Amino acid sequence: MKMTILKKSDTERPEFGKVVTLIGPDCTFEGTLETGSNVCIEGLFRGHLKTDTGVIINNVGRVEADIVAEHVVVHGTVVGNIFARKQLDICATGRVKGDVEAEVVTVAKGGVLDGFCKMLTAPLGLPDLESRPSSTPLASTGTEEDNSPQNIRLIRPEKDNNQDFAVNQ
Repeated sequence: MKMTILKKSDTERPEFGKVVTLIGPDCTFEGTLETGSNVCIEGLFRGHLKTDTGVIINNVGRVEADIVAEHVVVHGTVVGNIFARKQLDICATGRVKGDVEAEVVTVAKGGVLDGFCKMLTAPLGLPDLESRPSSTPLASTGTEEDNSPQNIRLIRPEKDNNQDFAVNQ
């Protein structure tokens, strides 16, 4: 059995401080994890993940779950929706397949977001994991009426005056 001794610097992340919960590279977790502390995933996580603070998915980490947190940093792979109350960072090696919501979303060169993105404009409380089925897109308005042709207006440049853009109805 191989034993690893963690130094203090191994359990602290500049993104959001000390990591309390660690799913190691040789671990698989299936189920629901709800915690008030930071979580670092280096192995495989399946299910639902909710924390009041931060989540970091390292390069070798894979998450097949919806994530609800204050700050999420993705270096590995996430297949599922992400609700980050404050910030979502998809780093150069990060891959996200799912819809995301956050006040701030950054995707580094090389990072991939395959899904809808909704930018939050005001601080919101964290939703319950069960409040929305995971198959429902986060960007959905819930009504067909909002996307009907009569509710869509085109913006075209005006050629006859000095205005840059005007709304033609």
